[in-house]
Amino acid sequence: MRTVSRILAGVVVVLLLLAIVVSGVGYYTVRRAMPQTSGSLAVPGLQSLVQVVRDQQGIPHIYASTSHDLFMAQGYIHAQDRFYQMDFWRHETAGRLSELYGPSTLSVDKFIRTLGWHTLAEKEYEAADPASRALLEAYAAGVNAYLATRSGPDISLEYSILSLTGLSGYKPEQWTPADSLAWAKAMAWDLGGHLDDEIERAILTQAIGPSMTQDFMPLYPSDHPVIVPNPAVGGTALQTLGQQVQAVDALLGAHFGGIGSAAPPPASHCSPTTRTWPSKCRLSGTRWGCTASRSRIAARTM
Repeated sequence: MRTVSRILAGVVVVLLLLAIVVSGVGYYTVRRAMPQTSGSLAVPGLQSLVQVVRDQQGIPHIYASTSHDLFMAQGYIHAQDRFYQMDFWRHETAGRLSELYGPSTLSVDKFIRTLGWHTLAEKEYEAADPASRALLEAYAAGVNAYLATRSGPDISLEYSILSLTGLSGYKPEQWTPADSLAWAKAMAWDLGGHLDDEIERAILTQAIGPSMTQDFMPLYPSDHPVIVPNPAVGGTALQTLGQQVQAVDALLGAHFGGIGSAAPPPASHCSPTTRTWPSKCRLSGTRWGCTASRSRIAARTM
């Protein structure tokens, strides 16, 4: 009986030790990819000191002296916080998801390559004006500066999980300006969720006429709330744009609303002289105010 008890006790000890080891490995695997949110970092390529302040929700607020440093710091912080998502987007917009997930995404890759999002993004980058190219390059430099300091599993937890599926030794490619532009194509596609409705309206307009089409697919009621009550606000350029949109609407039968998201108005910066940086914005009456944050990270030039 004592022998059985000793065996059971030994098994319990082994299981406890195993649980401790597994917990430790799990904790290390998760924590190793977490971003640095305090202290100082030396980032090659910055022109001057950059302050990155994270608010109570962990949202970074970047303060820089030049546009170059601002966009480079943004790229660095984005890579810190969400590079796997960015890498997924890059593979998606280039029709290369199967490189990560195998044959299950081949049909998606074929469709995206037919649309040619990434190819178009590369052409747009080549045709962009020098100022726009400089900002895109600064952002990409920030992303790549972060990638230079980390390996796959150190970049994001998802790469550790992917390694269990056979994608061991995967090393993300350098980020390019075209990678940033390509995602705009995916967003345009996503926000064009009313495409089928527009096609249907155009077909109905030709078949039964505008009046009956409007009865079947009524427009947004004119007495309902709108975001911009006065379409003339914005001057001649906006009026011209409105006329062009109306011309397209006339061809399609009428404009049909899409989907999207809205954000609160930006908070005014708190006084940098008192070092009370914006962190959490709240609405009080008709004005937005800020509360201070104590979490800072300084990225310095080398």
